[in-house]
Amino acid sequence: MDDFRDQNHPQGVDDFILKEICSIPWFHQRTIIDKSKGDAKKALFFVRKVIENSWGRDVLLNFLGTDLYERQAKALTNFSKTLPAPQSDLAQQTTKDPYVFNFLTMTENYNERELEDALVANVTKFLVELGTGFAYMGRQYRLQVGESAITG
Repeated sequence: MDDFRDQNHPQGVDDFILKEICSIPWFHQRTIIDKSKGDAKKALFFVRKVIENSWGRDVLLNFLGTDLYERQAKALTNFSKTLPAPQSDLAQQTTKDPYVFNFLTMTENYNERELEDALVANVTKFLVELGTGFAYMGRQYRLQVGESAITG
């Protein structure tokens, strides 16, 4: 029986990893393999995220379309092995890039003004969609307070 198993296992894949991969739906497996483009570590990262967070199809497709792997997995540390759980989680969160602006569809080299313009456009669109009952004065609105003007 062991000889049969060794012949059918991909080289270097242990039973635990196979069990993880086989525990997610076939659609998830295929999609992860397609989007990982031969990067086994990236594929396994997404398999584990699906298991940890019970991701459905849409959520998986969304995260595969972002640079989640690059932001999180490549910043792997030994915090969980060397620190107690609360400090480990805090240290891991501190080392991650908390800002994800991929919804803005901006190029990589943008300046602060371009970022502000894109964010304000999204906030404006959101507030307009809320309808009546919300006050939106606009961006960089000048307020006269006593003798001085404040732009905020």
